Amino acid sequence: MPSAEELSKLYSKEDHITAFLDVTVKDIEMSAKQGSKSAVVDVPAGLKRADVDTKLKETFPGCKVAWDWFIQSYRISWP
Repeated sequence: MPSAEELSKLYSKEDHITAFLDVTVKDIEMSAKQGSKSAVVDVPAGLKRADVDTKLKETFPGCKVAWDWFIQSYRISWP
């Protein structure tokens, strides 16, 4: 069994952000293939808006990326 110290060292915020973006891209592509013009993306536990805001805007150029504070998620829209 790994120790608490070893488990704590496994967490990497950058890896978490990368995994979040990978899943988000797949979800957005699936939504677009199904004819949707927008999708809602929840920010996972362990990440904050400040962690992902710029990266989402860079990942989806030309898309509207809007933060909804009430439900703590982003709406990503495309033409």
